[in-house]
Amino acid sequence: MRRLIQTAALTAALAAAFVIHHGAAHADDLSTYAQSMRSFTPVIADWTADVDHMAVAIQTKPELACSSDIAELARRGRGIATDLFGTAAPEALAGQHARLADAIDHVAAITNTSCGSPIALESLVSHDMREARAALVWIRYYTDRPAPAIGIDHPLPDAGN
Repeated sequence: MRRLIQTAALTAALAAAFVIHHGAAHADDLSTYAQSMRSFTPVIADWTADVDHMAVAIQTKPELACSSDIAELARRGRGIATDLFGTAAPEALAGQHARLADAIDHVAAITNTSCGSPIALESLVSHDMREARAALVWIRYYTDRPAPAIGIDHPLPDAGN
């Protein structure tokens, strides 16, 4: 029951992220891209954590590789990758954005086919998970940093300015 509630909550969060980002899928500069990705990067980070947890769990319970949970994880990954492929990144982040989208798409495809070889899932996705996390670090650096402060010199009393 708990797993069902978690899956439902994650599905609802992902659906909300898609609705939010559907309208902001065209970023022509860094600030627009940052605004559109700011709320989506935690969804991606949560999904990568779920993949890690499932890969470890499959090592002790191989039957999980053929469960509906793994199918849901793959479906969510495909949805995230599709959304990333549909988002235009500014030139400064285009490479990292493509790296993230490709890695997530590949992990989702491997996760979807893990039923045949469950024990190997962790080793099969490890490279792409590192790629996704590294790209996500770059994207978060640009999306989560605060806007630079505007420096205004205030006049000093009795200074003649």
